[in-house]
Amino acid sequence: MSDRYAHSSIWKTSDAIFCIALVLGLVLHFVPSLSLTFPIPLLLRIVVGAAIVLAGATTVVLAKRDLKNAGQPTAPGKATTQVVESGIYRFSRNPLYLGLVAMLAGLGLSVNIVWWVILTLPMFLAFQHLLIIPEEQYLLGRFNEQYTAYMSRVRRWL
Repeated sequence: MSDRYAHSSIWKTSDAIFCIALVLGLVLHFVPSLSLTFPIPLLLRIVVGAAIVLAGATTVVLAKRDLKNAGQPTAPGKATTQVVESGIYRFSRNPLYLGLVAMLAGLGLSVNIVWWVILTLPMFLAFQHLLIIPEEQYLLGRFNEQYTAYMSRVRRWL
């Protein structure tokens, strides 16, 4: 891994992993169709799913805003110059990823594409192993004591 940045490939981004899960879920929905009858009324399921999507989207927007306000990049291949600990980053070290997981789960619930709900686990694991762990190693190497202190105060996900 480069000491300048954590990720150098466009394929190792949250956007790419989210889009792959979204497309794969659609393909799986229409090929080996799988739908479940939820034990809650349709309207309630849609409202709850939409609320989860909205919460996830809000989390992503806030996280990107906080990074932008701190002058930090979200694109691969760009060096990080500081640890962002303010805004939504006070509650989660990875709010971008958390928001995308919530969005996929909420979409699946609200429109009854069960594959999207199922794919939240592989997407979560991909975020964890392909993005978060390398990012943590990069940030520990670059901001050792500050990032260690941040890790002790703020959980990885929630």
